[in-house]
Amino acid sequence: MLVQKFPNSLKSLLIKGCLLVEHFLGIICNTQPTCLQSLDISDCACSLSIPGHHLPKSLKELRIQNCRNLEFAATQCMWLESLEIHDSCDFLTFFPLNTFPNLKHLVIKGCLHLETLMPPLQLEDSTLDSVTISCCPNFVNFPRFAAPNLTSFRLIQCPMMSLPSDMNILLPKLEFLSIWDGPTLDMDLVISLPPNLQTLYIMNDKYLLRHLSLMGMHEGITFLSIGSISMSVSSFPKVGLLPHFPSLATLVLYGFEYMEALDCDGLLHLTSLIALQIGNCPKLKSVKGERLPSSLLKLEIYATPFLEELCNEKHPHIWSKISHIPSIRVNERWVS
Repeated sequence: MLVQKFPNSLKSLLIKGCLLVEHFLGIICNTQPTCLQSLDISDCACSLSIPGHHLPKSLKELRIQNCRNLEFAATQCMWLESLEIHDSCDFLTFFPLNTFPNLKHLVIKGCLHLETLMPPLQLEDSTLDSVTISCCPNFVNFPRFAAPNLTSFRLIQCPMMSLPSDMNILLPKLEFLSIWDGPTLDMDLVISLPPNLQTLYIMNDKYLLRHLSLMGMHEGITFLSIGSISMSVSSFPKVGLLPHFPSLATLVLYGFEYMEALDCDGLLHLTSLIALQIGNCPKLKSVKGERLPSSLLKLEIYATPFLEELCNEKHPHIWSKISHIPSIRVNERWVS
């Protein structure tokens, strides 16, 4: 026997499977529970529609997962603050941000036909704080995507995507940017990083790697991670490749499949660098140049077997270039 009414104090609800999703959605829309704040819907293959304007005003968080045939009629979801759509809503081709005036957190993953985000009508009133778009093969662009309060932006495995132009103007408060698997970039865009950006991840993107130097000087970036690069580069980074980030404190080099040598000279202009992490570089076995930057306080090496062995043995060709660093950690073991 399925319940026909929720307790008045119910704040969170997880619904799983076609029968339960259809039944409990009907109850929610009809009874409008006043305390329900979080709703999680999953594993429903039925063709159903969620009328956004019939959801209770108390609802702040909505998560939809593995519901390919679910149609989300997002008409005036005035109160929703967090929305996550995972491998669901295949009918969705554009996402209307203007129907979510109080939305702060948005995640869209595996939405097969999604092409674009439609910007809110009143850009200056946008409350968006974080956006993640992931594994959406037909996602193309963000037309004039202005989010004055956005601080975190993740773009993952969307091969057709073009990044929004003029990010420095459209996303003035952005602090965290992660780009995975090669969106399309205009040359002008590469040098238009948001002024408050602090953390930048570039993963599996050959184009961005080749044009890193065009980003120019950026005073705010303190963390840079570059990884999963499959291009044939035997020595990295070449002098002049990395941009001038005067505040950069941490640099992570990860997943360089073909890199054989770390070039010290390509890092010497990073005068604030205090931490260097090197991981999953299976062919890396030498360090070129005089030595790593004198500002370094910590060096971490993991899943890089050739270089690990040379460091543990304190091989003179390697040790003379890293021994000035106070803390050296090789595969979870401190070397002194």
